[in-house]
Order: sequence, then structure tokens, then C-alpha cells
Amino acid sequence: FYLTTFSAVLALLSLVFLGYLIWQGVEAFTGFSPNGIPQGLWGFFGGVQWRPEQLDLFGLLPLLSTSLAVSAGALIVALPLALVTGLVVAELVPQAMIARVRGVADVMAALPSVVYGAAGLLWIVPLLEKIPAFASGLSLAAAMLVVGLMLLPWLVSVVIRAVHSVPDGLRAAARNSGASTIQIWWRVTLPAA
Repeated sequence: FYLTTFSAVLALLSLVFLGYLIWQGVEAFTGFSPNGIPQGLWGFFGGVQWRPEQLDLFGLLPLLSTSLAVSAGALIVALPLALVTGLVVAELVPQAMIARVRGVADVMAALPSVVYGAAGLLWIVPLLEKIPAFASGLSLAAAMLVVGLMLLPWLVSVVIRAVHSVPDGLRAAARNSGASTIQIWWRVTLPAA
């Protein structure tokens, strides 16, 4: 009885809370901001200004486009490095060392993003400030590098596991056909992984 009552009260409170959120939030999607600028749904997702404290403008387009740019840049930074590193570790490093390398990569992948952000502020931002093309180290490039470094351990671990899943018979067939080690990596191992 008590469990049923508790569940009913919890469900009712959840509905009341959801109703309150909808009641308070519908204004942002349907009406005007207090300064008379039309907001609406298009103004929220397609608006080009985010100035909640001065003009009550809540345009998400700059935030979304910057997030996409940082994600794409991080992949451009991390993916080639992860592919080469994972291939070299999986193919050239002795089997006893692979477990250690994978363990280090797994620990680095488990680090909180705050640690990577602090490292970026301490080392990457000052390094970028020394480059004349960057007026300030606090830039999109710094964010791309930090997020790319955050992705790198996880991607290396995935590449190592994927390369180990390739059957040895494929490599042996390519080797017997006269392919070099690099050709085996790029034409047999990576496509099969």
C-alpha cells in the first residue's frame, strides 16, 4: 500500500513539475522577449545572438555551430593520430606491452573532462598565444585541440581492439602475395578492422 501511494504521489509531483516547466517555458517559444524583439521557436533555434542578461535574446545558432565546429576539428585532430598510433601499437609492440598501453589509454579515457580543460588552460592556451596567428590562446583551435586530446585515448583503444579482431589469415595471404608491411596495414588490416 505504501509503495503504491508513494509511487502515485511521485507521479503526481512529476506531472505538476512538468506542467510548471511547460507553463513557464512556452513564453520563450511563442512570444516576444520583454524588450519587444520577436523570439518564437525560430528565434530560439535560428537566432544569431545569445544575450540573455542584456536584451533577453536566446539564439542558439552560434552555440550549435561552434559545437559542431569543435567536434569536427577534434575529429580532424584525433582520428589520424589514433589510427596511426593504434596500428603501430597493435602491429609492432610486443604482446606483453599492449595490455599496458591499453590500460594507460583506458585510464586516460576515464579522466574527467575538467582535467583535460585545466590542462588545456595551463599548457595549450599559453602555447597558442606564442603563435603570431592567434591574438589570444583562448580560441576555437584551443578547444579543438583539447577535445581532440580527450578523444585520442578512447580512439586508440578502439583501433587496437579493432586491429586485433582482424584474422591473421588475411595478413598472411597479403604477405604471401608480396605486399609490404605498410601495404598490409593500409589495404588489408584497416579495411578489415
